[in-house]
Amino acid sequence: MNADVEIVTVVPPATRGGEPWSGQPDTAGDQQPPESVSTALATAASGFSPAAATNILIANDPAAGIVRHARATHPDIIVIATHSRGTLGELALGSTAREVTRSGVAPVLLLHPVAADGLRASDIPVGIYVFSSDGDPLGEVTELTAGDVVLRADDGTEFSLPASVTGVITAGRLLLAVSSEDVAALRKDIRA
Repeated sequence: MNADVEIVTVVPPATRGGEPWSGQPDTAGDQQPPESVSTALATAASGFSPAAATNILIANDPAAGIVRHARATHPDIIVIATHSRGTLGELALGSTAREVTRSGVAPVLLLHPVAADGLRASDIPVGIYVFSSDGDPLGEVTELTAGDVVLRADDGTEFSLPASVTGVITAGRLLLAVSSEDVAALRKDIRA
């Protein structure tokens, strides 16, 4: 089955005079989102074949931005990664997911990314591809030891990172909670 996939994120509008400008349209327009947002979207999109389309929406309220975009694009399904944060009543659903679901614009599928923070190193799957928090590809996990995660970079070099480095496993990728600069400082090259 072929499907057109669009990965969307919502960023707050630019400010005018220190206050959010409520007239900001629901498109990126001339506002430049942080480069890390664009990089993260491109990384996620590359995991699809063909690569998914990406879109950065500008909205004060993430749920309202997603609903307006969905009304314009008529998706068959909306998939939301939820952190299940919020009040006790929102714990199971999350406020953004709850509002998008209540809109009735399309069926909603919720995904709960698995936090690697609480995982043992042995729980990280061999073969998973690893990215730094700023979206730089680091390599594929080839081995797990008691204290290290061994990766093979695209150029064939192997290196290890301490198993204590945390991140999130989502969409078949491990996204570390450390930047490329931090990875360079933690990296231990493996000599053959």
